[in-house]
Amino acid sequence: MPSKLPTPLVRTSQSGFTLVELLVSSVFGAMLLTALAYATTTFVVSVTHMEQKAGFTDGDSRVLRRMTREIREAWWAEIVNPGRLRLADANNEISEYYRDGNDLRLLRPNGDIGVLLSNVEALEFEGAGISRRREGTPTTWDSAFYSRTMPGSTTFVLEVPEDGTLALGFQAPVEDNDLPSGGVLGDEVLVSIGLELLTMPLAWVPDSNPEDLVVTIYESRAPGSARLFGPALGSTSIPGSALPAAVWNETSEAWDPPSSEISLSVTGIAPSLGAGTGYVILLKATGDAQLITSAQFEAPSASRDDVALAEGSSGFAQLPLAVPFTLSGPYTLSSSEDSLVVATVSISLTLIGQSTQIRSATLIGQALSEDPWEGIIPGEVSP
Repeated sequence: MPSKLPTPLVRTSQSGFTLVELLVSSVFGAMLLTALAYATTTFVVSVTHMEQKAGFTDGDSRVLRRMTREIREAWWAEIVNPGRLRLADANNEISEYYRDGNDLRLLRPNGDIGVLLSNVEALEFEGAGISRRREGTPTTWDSAFYSRTMPGSTTFVLEVPEDGTLALGFQAPVEDNDLPSGGVLGDEVLVSIGLELLTMPLAWVPDSNPEDLVVTIYESRAPGSARLFGPALGSTSIPGSALPAAVWNETSEAWDPPSSEISLSVTGIAPSLGAGTGYVILLKATGDAQLITSAQFEAPSASRDDVALAEGSSGFAQLPLAVPFTLSGPYTLSSSEDSLVVATVSISLTLIGQSTQIRSATLIGQALSEDPWEGIIPGEVSP
């Protein structure tokens, strides 16, 4: 059998609020609004009363609040003297608060001057500083920039045979802490390096004929390696007469290690060396000369295999040795300058016949920049 359909709701003339319901709603609404108005008024009165008790409604307190707000928002601050504070915004437009007689005055960037307070008995600004660092003028030095350290084992003679070539690898220094001596230790890097002198214990065997000593420089395959990479960067010849003769020891029936080091001029052998780049210096005597130098045993490692020897046309063989040598020349170091800038300003204000009020504020731009290379230095503008 067919189901019954629901009877639709029909709005009649009796639907809606009655007058009694409307009156009751109006009364409750009025009561809620009255309670809200009373609470708001009570809150405002309480705040005003507390501000009055604390002195916040005084003229000097309003001025101090304004000053601390501008200090927090300032790009940089500078205390010219205990009674004068200079503030700059991001556009480097400067305002100054200062005492003139018994007046506290404000100088705006457009030159306008206004009196903020009168009857000022004392006004003093104090600052707490934070360190900032900036690039300075690079400095040039002329001294040793690389020195091969020795392991401290027994020294013996390394012979470079006739038509042989000795290869010595090194890595150009990167920071001032990499320098063996000279320079200013700190947080600086080498900007340029010039090679002019090679100093090492070196001698020629008297029975041979030392014509010239040819010094050639290459880049290395890796820092600290004596393996060549690419073409020669430069070469120079040094007369064989510049080298001392080796001394034969009758007791040991061997050549004595060179008793002293000699300095060989290699000026112009290569353009400016690159900081951190590996290089190889080749030493080869022309004619039938034989060379000797000092050496000590040192096991090669993944980061250092800086001595190799080639005989004739054969390839270089890495040697488990350390050969002392020093490289010198002019080099340029970066320079940094440290500045102590104001990060927090304290204000001490005393009006005639009143107690001293003290406020302090921190420059937000300085507080958020702990790195000394960041932050702001007076005179700088925003990027």
